[in-house]
Amino acid sequence: MPRYRVTVDTGWTFSDFVYLDEKTGEVSMAKIPSTPDDPSRAIIAGVETLLARGVAPADIGYFCHGTTVGTNALLEGKGVRTGLLVTEGFSGIYPVGEQARPYGTAIFDVMYDKPPALVPQRLTGEVKERVDFRGLVLRPLDESALRETVRELKAHDIESLAVCLLFSFLHPEHETRVREIVLEEMPDCSISLSSEVLPQIREYYRLSTTVINAYLQPILTRYIAQLDRRLSDAGILTRQKYIMQSNGGMATFAAASRRAVTTVLSGPAGGVTAGALACRTTGFRNIITFDMGGTSCDVALIRDGEPSVASRGKIDGRDIAVPMMDINTVSAGGGSPRRLTRTRGVESGPTWSPSGDEIIYSSDDRGSPQLYRVSASGGQGQLISTGHNYCTEPNWSPDGKKIAFNVRGGGGFEVAVLDLNDGATRIIAAGENPVWGADSRHLMFTEGGGLYLLDTVTSRKSKVLDGVGKITEPSWLR
Repeated sequence: MPRYRVTVDTGWTFSDFVYLDEKTGEVSMAKIPSTPDDPSRAIIAGVETLLARGVAPADIGYFCHGTTVGTNALLEGKGVRTGLLVTEGFSGIYPVGEQARPYGTAIFDVMYDKPPALVPQRLTGEVKERVDFRGLVLRPLDESALRETVRELKAHDIESLAVCLLFSFLHPEHETRVREIVLEEMPDCSISLSSEVLPQIREYYRLSTTVINAYLQPILTRYIAQLDRRLSDAGILTRQKYIMQSNGGMATFAAASRRAVTTVLSGPAGGVTAGALACRTTGFRNIITFDMGGTSCDVALIRDGEPSVASRGKIDGRDIAVPMMDINTVSAGGGSPRRLTRTRGVESGPTWSPSGDEIIYSSDDRGSPQLYRVSASGGQGQLISTGHNYCTEPNWSPDGKKIAFNVRGGGGFEVAVLDLNDGATRIIAAGENPVWGADSRHLMFTEGGGLYLLDTVTSRKSKVLDGVGKITEPSWLR
């Protein structure tokens, strides 16, 4: 009989394992450096750590995994090209949302920018059909018109499709037939139906949740399939293989692949679930959990022994209406940027000016991360990244005159340069992780699987490295 349970939480910096011997009750742990380009490699390394102790693969009867694959793809804007089908006349639901800006302090922010839509209008098609509030068909599905619309979307090379028809939670037959027709026209297309992802009232939230599911589903499906193959190759054949859910529960590999949107807080939820167990075993009814990771710190409140679970929330300003732990994240973890000073000391946190008298930092108190400039002696931060969305990874040029940083446009991340003399910002290239050269003229940055060098004066761009997988955090040799 299998006797070992293996659980793993993969972060950007480390993958943490807990092994339980159900026969003896012994608990052991291991910490393995993560492999962000393919997290399953680090997972297999952790499993092999247990096997190296003389444990047979057949002795592992349970495997559970907290993953940030879907989370990172959503935050970094690296999901798949996604299309959307809605009832004719309702294509404005997604871009309009609830209103122009979110609730809370952001409603008073005149500089607020909504996050870019995961599906642009050009990839949104309308379906000729109509169901009323009772679930009765007012207009039958026009299948011939639907095929023409699907072929138009196919010409845009979409990989995934979200389908959200009016009142489909009362009458799912139209969405089901849409899927059948889409698969006839695009057999390899991943399809998310709102009547399956979130079969409940509130059109916009159902649509937004379904779009996010479609945006992430192919990525999570490929990852889980790769992980399952690696585990099988290692001899881990148990059918009890699970993915942590945002609500603190678990789902089988197959179920998690179908509903990727339920895994956006998969990693942090495990820590809160463990905190709830600590409440029950220690007698403390009210605690705050503090989960320090490599790239973020996750904080949650457990009251009367139970963690708060919300039925709706936001991830990076995007509405998701699935049950999830009420977790607050601060992007300042143990793996947050560190840099060596001229005296070989270590500085951490925000980016210091070369003169050491000013600081640039990123804050999301406006609903989307923006850059602020503040004196090192203290005072009020000055917003310097107006007009751009999701501004992160600031890098001060050695001459102190310019700042390069990431912004997120409609097609993904771009590199922007702010001239501190005149306050002008210009987008110079698609990519991210910009780092200035010593001459304050050349910028090194990543794009896809390549490393690039850009002359900011002549705009000449050249590729210096390619074909080595995902490149992150480049640095110059000083």
